[in-house]
Amino acid sequence: MKESVQIEDLAGNLAYEFIDLIKPEPIKIPQSRINFIEQDIKEQLEEASRIPTKTGNIIVVNLGWRGKNYCIRIFFPNLKKPSRREVQDQLQKIYPGAKLWNYQVSDYEPGEPLLQVGGRS
Repeated sequence: MKESVQIEDLAGNLAYEFIDLIKPEPIKIPQSRINFIEQDIKEQLEEASRIPTKTGNIIVVNLGWRGKNYCIRIFFPNLKKPSRREVQDQLQKIYPGAKLWNYQVSDYEPGEPLLQVGGRS
């Protein structure tokens, strides 16, 4: 498409000329403020996948809450397996009114979401 248009009369003489004065500016690609270095990314990912240096049990909890079934992992800072009552108490803090179906001790799997209940530091 042309940016300017010329209109001639019947005799072939120039009658009107339209010139496009407004031209779009070229698109500028902004510079990123974040400089990623491959080594920094590896360190961040490695840091995010570390488990805390605390002793305890990871408990997989199956529950029902508001008509849906859920499965979550909760870290208990105790050496022994928590009782059903202890799991239920902590579950009520996360999902009020939830029904505890079952729970069992699980192994740590890096990258899996994990809730941590309060305990002694």
